[in-house]
Order: sequence, then C-alpha cells, then structure tokens
Amino acid sequence: WSFQRACLASRLGAMAEHIVSGQDGLLVEPFCSSALAGALQSLLDDPLQAVAMGKAGRHKLVSQFNREIWIQRMEDVFSQALSP
Repeated sequence: WSFQRACLASRLGAMAEHIVSGQDGLLVEPFCSSALAGALQSLLDDPLQAVAMGKAGRHKLVSQFNREIWIQRMEDVFSQALSP
C-alpha cells in the first residue's frame, strides 16, 4: 500500500482483517496456489482496477495507520490498562 500497489494476501491473519477484497486488494483462500494464481492473473488482466486498488490501499494506510493514529491507539491501550 505504501507504494500504491494492490495487496494480495490470504484470508489468514491480520491482513484479512484490513483488506477489503476487490476494493484495496485481493484476498484468497489460504494454501491454495490456484486461487493465488487466479488473483494475480486478475490483477494483470485489469491494470486499471489494480491501480485503483493500490490508490485505495494507500489512502487507507495514510488515513488509518499513520503515526499519530498509532500513538493515540497505544496511549488508549495504556490508559485502559492503568486505570483502576
């Protein structure tokens, strides 16, 4: 996302929580090479859609995962942990 490229990831782990498949990247079934190949081919077949997903991912990165937001989230976690 930092380079305005569409993300391609499996539906396992944290990326599955952040990528909206078809909007800012593509999610595929884990451990399925044919699904991975198909998703990659779809990005190659539709470069305009791939560019649009990359831009959407970059926007999400800048607006939701920037330093200031991360620091605020960490402060919130510590505040909750330290409050009686």
